[in-house]
Amino acid sequence: MSDDKREKLREYLRNNRPKSKINLGNNPYENSNNELDGLNSDENLNSDNSQISSNTINKRDYDKEPLIVKNYSVLLVFIICLMGVILIAIFTIYNDQRYFYLVISIFICIESSSRLFSNKNSFYVVFNESSIQYLANNKLEKEIITKEIKHIKNCFADEAHLIKVNKKFARFIILAIISFLTYCLCVGDFFIVLVPLIIFMFTFAVKFIFEIFINKKFSFKFYTGLIIYGKDDDMIDFLPKISDYKKIKKYFLAKKCINLDSIDTKFIPLEF
Repeated sequence: MSDDKREKLREYLRNNRPKSKINLGNNPYENSNNELDGLNSDENLNSDNSQISSNTINKRDYDKEPLIVKNYSVLLVFIICLMGVILIAIFTIYNDQRYFYLVISIFICIESSSRLFSNKNSFYVVFNESSIQYLANNKLEKEIITKEIKHIKNCFADEAHLIKVNKKFARFIILAIISFLTYCLCVGDFFIVLVPLIIFMFTFAVKFIFEIFINKKFSFKFYTGLIIYGKDDDMIDFLPKISDYKKIKKYFLAKKCINLDSIDTKFIPLEF
């Protein structure tokens, strides 16, 4: 293109430049850098606003929106007791000298069923901003102040928080059981020695099946419950679903800076 034609084109563009503000903004020949800078600044502003909005959303007010978690430990204990009674009854048919175990197991099953059905299987743990409450059929049974929480452990949830056991008495019971099993081993009564192992294996099998129905997945973890310790060794233990466990994990990270993935495990029911 000759210089004359190029100059005429420049003059034409200058003379025919759009004069409205809207059209000026769409002019491809001017302010391209300013437009890009404006877009970048808008993107940065939107990014900052989205982060602020996200932080605001993630900061949950547990008084206005408490975390309510269903406790499945009562139902699990009842199923274990019921299955135990059935197996012991079958065993008793072939060995009429074991009626004592059948009577004991039936008594435990009755106690468990009365707890379950009298409260309509309505057991919940409510997480608020300042406290954690245990409700049975909408009645408050236990409450722990959040700031007074000493520690949290994994456990086999069996509602041990309902039983206040003296630690010295607990040590005595455990030593007595160990001594009795040692005596049975010495005199050759191997069946009695194997009873704790049989009970554990039976409980593990029932819990494995229970987890499949509740969480819709296989889990070989035995200690999937949580026990929360408050002031004066007060405690609440419960068995949540996996989906609720994740929400509880967020709660303790926010309120106590406690990571549930790194807590200890309580292996036996009694505290000593």
